[in-house]
Amino acid sequence: MEFENPDPIGEYIRECPYCHDVFTAQHMNREFCPEKNGLIDYCKNRYKRHARLEKQEQSDIEIEEPPDIPIPHEEVNGEPIEANVVTPQISNVSLMAATLGNSQTIKLPKYYLKNKGVVYEAYDKQYQLPGSELQVLTYGPYALAWGYENHLILTHKTLIPWIK
Repeated sequence: MEFENPDPIGEYIRECPYCHDVFTAQHMNREFCPEKNGLIDYCKNRYKRHARLEKQEQSDIEIEEPPDIPIPHEEVNGEPIEANVVTPQISNVSLMAATLGNSQTIKLPKYYLKNKGVVYEAYDKQYQLPGSELQVLTYGPYALAWGYENHLILTHKTLIPWIK
């Protein structure tokens, strides 16, 4: 089978989609002027830049805020949505989980958790350490004990046998 070339010299007459100048392309895939104003691919780069800016402007138009429509007083619910409320207990448990990681027990400086945002007063239960005046506070699955003068012990409450 014989290959049929539409232009036997290998030149293709094109019109640049950016500047609309007619030029001779040396390759059939060339759409834009090969050189303009002394710069290679000037028209192609300018065309792509304009297309990108137009696309960005279109997306900006689509993202515009909807108009402020007042909600009738009957439809306003003054109660907070429960799914979006983060209580100190939930925050404490997530901070302790992140701090403990894969460890079973960890010794921390006494202000470490406080600096991270833990609210010590938002505990689940308080236990008295048998035979002492020390307290153990539980936060979800975690227990926090004052074990040393300047350090706290963070552990899983299941590891403390006398907590039921």
